[in-house]
Order: sequence, then structure tokens, then C-alpha cells
Amino acid sequence: MAMRARLIFSSVLAVLFAVAGGVHAQDWKRQTYATDGFEVEFSGPIDVHPQELDATTKSRLVRSTTYVQDGGNDYAYLVIAMLGKGEINFEGGVQAVRDSCKKITSDTALDVPNGRGRELHGTNCGDGGAWRLEGRYYNTGHWFYQAFTFVKMDGDDADNEAAHHFVRSFRLIGN
Repeated sequence: MAMRARLIFSSVLAVLFAVAGGVHAQDWKRQTYATDGFEVEFSGPIDVHPQELDATTKSRLVRSTTYVQDGGNDYAYLVIAMLGKGEINFEGGVQAVRDSCKKITSDTALDVPNGRGRELHGTNCGDGGAWRLEGRYYNTGHWFYQAFTFVKMDGDDADNEAAHHFVRSFRLIGN
């Protein structure tokens, strides 16, 4: 009887884990933004925000647009696409992201045709250091792209895997 009770208990646990895993299941949909030269997969509603540029910024940028999937207090998936009028300060842009984290856990160069790329991972980022960062940064021509996520430091593996999926889904097109 003890063996049968353990089998039933194991079966119940397996069902619970399967159901819990389904809570984090994402329905990823590829979005293409030809005007800004990229595509990426989002798993929920997206807000698109063309940035208002002041006179100083207008002297350096043609435009900047932010694409956000806001997961409330748990995560945010973002892409920022900036078209400059001249040379892009790639290192300065990456450094600004580095500075938002107390600890950078990895910083790796990416092979990007006709440009530069970096992948960063950091912890204790943003307001109060409550966020984990995963991001990729690209410069090709006069474009600077940031595809990154913030996930709560106490988030689970499924949250981190979803963030990883988002960042890895980013693709340059037409540049």
C-alpha cells in the first residue's frame, strides 16, 4: 500500500508541475518592423513609443523608437531602435547599460555582418537593484539597436528562459 501511495503522490506532483509550467508558457509571435530594420518575437501586447527629441538630440538623431512589452512587476521586454545622423557611439551606449547594473555577469562580443554587437548579462540592475538584465546591442551603419529584458531578481527559471528567448529572437533585416 505504501508503494501505491507513493506512485499516486508522484503522479499528482507530476500533474502539478506540468500545470505550473503551463502558467509560464509563452505564445511568441514574430513582429517585423521594416521601417526600423528589425524583427523580434513578443509574447504579449506591445506598446510602440516614438521618442520626442529635443533640439540637441535632433542634431544627432533622425529618430528613436521604443517597443515595450510590459510584464508589470515581473518583467519588461524592450527594443530601442535609434537612427543617427552620423557615427554611433556604440561603446557609450553599451556603457550606459553596464552602469545600470551593480554586477555584469557576462559581456561578450557578437559577430554582426556590417557592424558590431555585444551581449550583456547583469544582476542588481535598475531601480533598487531588483532586476536581472539580459541584452543584445547592435550597431550597423547609422543604426543603434538595444534588445533587452529586465526580469525580477527573484524570478524563476521560466521567467529567465522567456527573457532569453526574447533577446535571442531579435534579428536585423534590410540593413
